[in-house]
Amino acid sequence: MYNAGLTQRRIDNILRVGGGAQGRSDAFDAKFDWTRGARLAIVPRARPRRALNDSGFRRMKQFLLRFFTWWNGATLNTLFYTRRHGELVGHDQFGNAYYRSRGGKIDPALGFERRWVIYNGISEASMTPPGWNGWLHHTVDVPPTEEDYKPHPWELPHMGNPTGTPTAIRPKGSTLRHGPRQPTAGDYEAWSPGA
Repeated sequence: MYNAGLTQRRIDNILRVGGGAQGRSDAFDAKFDWTRGARLAIVPRARPRRALNDSGFRRMKQFLLRFFTWWNGATLNTLFYTRRHGELVGHDQFGNAYYRSRGGKIDPALGFERRWVIYNGISEASMTPPGWNGWLHHTVDVPPTEEDYKPHPWELPHMGNPTGTPTAIRPKGSTLRHGPRQPTAGDYEAWSPGA
C-alpha cells in the first residue's frame, strides 16, 4: 500500500537520508532524479511464524514435566526402566498401569519380585484401589485381573483422598462448609472469667 499522507518535506528527508545510507554513488545520483514521482511504500511486517503449535507445546510441556518432576506421572527414567524390565499386569478403573519384573524374576536386593504402578496423571497413592494396593504390597499374590472378585452390594466404589481439593469432605459444623452452621448442643455452658 502507498502512503499518500506524507508531506513533501518528509519524503525529501527520507530520500536524502536513504540515498546516502544505501551507499549509492554520486554519479548515479546525478543521472537519476530521485524526487520525481517518489512514493514511499509502507508494507506491514510479516508476522513471525509460531515456533510451536498447540499440540507441540503440549508435548514439550509434558516432556519437561516428565524430566524435571516426579509428581506429574512417571519420570523418563521410570519409563525407560519399565520398558526394559517391566511386564504389564493390568490397568485399574482410573487408568493406572501396574507392572512387575519381567518373568516374575526375584530381585536379589529385595528377595521378592518388584511391583510398581505408573499413575494416569498426578502420582497420588490414594488413587490405588484396594485390590491393586494389596497386590503392590505383596499382601496377595494374584493381581485383580486374574481373580474374579465381586464387590458386596454395601461396598462403595473406591475414591482417592480428596483432602486439599475442592471436593474435600467437610463435616457438619466445619467453618469451610457452605450454609448455616449447626447450633451448639444444650449441654454446652460458656465459661466467663471471675465466675
